[in-house]
Amino acid sequence: MPAAPASPPLDAVAPPVRGAAPVGGAVEPAPAAAQGSMPRAAWEWAMRVPLVTKLVGVNSFITVVAVVVSLYTHVAPVGPRGVFLVVVLAGLGALVANWLLVSVALVPVRQLERTAAAVAAGDFGARVPDSVMADHDLRSAGATVNALLDRLLTDRERLRRFSVALMGAEARERARIGRELNESAAQTLSALVLQLAVARTATPSPALDDAHRLAGELLEEVRQLARTVYPRVLADLGLPAALEALAREARSRAPEAEIDVEVQPAARQVDPTVAGVLYAVAQEALGNAVRHADARRIRVTLARSGSAARLSVRDDGRGFDVAAAEGAASGGGLFAIRERVALLDGRCAVTSAPGEGTEVVVDLPFELARGS
Repeated sequence: MPAAPASPPLDAVAPPVRGAAPVGGAVEPAPAAAQGSMPRAAWEWAMRVPLVTKLVGVNSFITVVAVVVSLYTHVAPVGPRGVFLVVVLAGLGALVANWLLVSVALVPVRQLERTAAAVAAGDFGARVPDSVMADHDLRSAGATVNALLDRLLTDRERLRRFSVALMGAEARERARIGRELNESAAQTLSALVLQLAVARTATPSPALDDAHRLAGELLEEVRQLARTVYPRVLADLGLPAALEALAREARSRAPEAEIDVEVQPAARQVDPTVAGVLYAVAQEALGNAVRHADARRIRVTLARSGSAARLSVRDDGRGFDVAAAEGAASGGGLFAIRERVALLDGRCAVTSAPGEGTEVVVDLPFELARGS
């Protein structure tokens, strides 16, 4: 005989359909959450009522209660003290009710203020939350602000991508000009220096000596210009080697200064566009420290902080008033570089005071997202 089919386990039995009538005909009661949805919906509807309507309604209710109580005092006289007590209680009730309503209504306004402060501080992802205490007008205002912030974030991302592409094109053009100076002008001048050296040997002359010296100085200026336009060491060996080259050049201009360069291993592979901006910052900061600050100790640090590359240039020079320098800035130096840093969603902080040295700290994304 065939074996009877095994009974399914208890937990395998299909649960009854919620809301359907079981065998006995009884209907399953609604869950507690569904039972509590009506009061919650009423509460949310009351919160959506405009503030003016709330104030008028509450004050009207208090007025009606006061009138009813005053009529009762005529039927059952309670004396002047009772009437005075009714008036005082009605006034206090109106005052407390109005204070509570205004306090609750101002909660979404404070949320709007906090969002604006967060955006002003650089948090462009901050948004106005959807508060249950906001009436229709405040909800509309919050939605409008959020739409504007979304549009601002989209435009900022578009500008950032355009800036990345523009800086990349600028770097390529500077590299082309640097190669032209090195491979054309510098080589021609080198040949001229050699020819003048041969002519000096064959026919010694003070005029040839001066021409040879001037040609050598011009050759060095062209090479320096090529390094300034686009340092080959940055393209060939990367940012750490370029920072070391900047330090050697600064030591040659200020032999008495002690210049240290520290590069963390995690910060060696930086995006080329980011590396170009960080190099420009280090070049400007080192130049200012050597030429203007009379610094005796300069420390350059390249590190990685999370998803950002951080460059820090600290000196013990004379320092300056940052606020006054920003007010008098004409679009050059570190304050112009700060704008380029901001275009890449970076941060540039210049800390200084007279007699206390200067520190320049720049944070830039380690990798830049590229796209159309």
